[in-house]
Amino acid sequence: MPTLPSHFLLMLLLVVSTGSQASQFCFSVAKTYNEQLYCEIEASGEGKSLPSFNQFQKNTPLIQSLLLKPYARKLGITIKMA
Repeated sequence: MPTLPSHFLLMLLLVVSTGSQASQFCFSVAKTYNEQLYCEIEASGEGKSLPSFNQFQKNTPLIQSLLLKPYARKLGITIKMA
């Protein structure tokens, strides 16, 4: 199973190649594992019903993980629970 850095690099390449400014902004401000995963899910187009990034940040790490879990599963990403 790929680790987060390889997912992150893959998504960063995808973002750069598609020119998505919103995704680029998301990755540039993501500081935590969950925030990076949020950006990866958003960039994939799977997270349409996730809260906004600012609202997402207001949750505890455990709640963030629980919010991301179903989307990560769809993308085949194993999530580290807080």
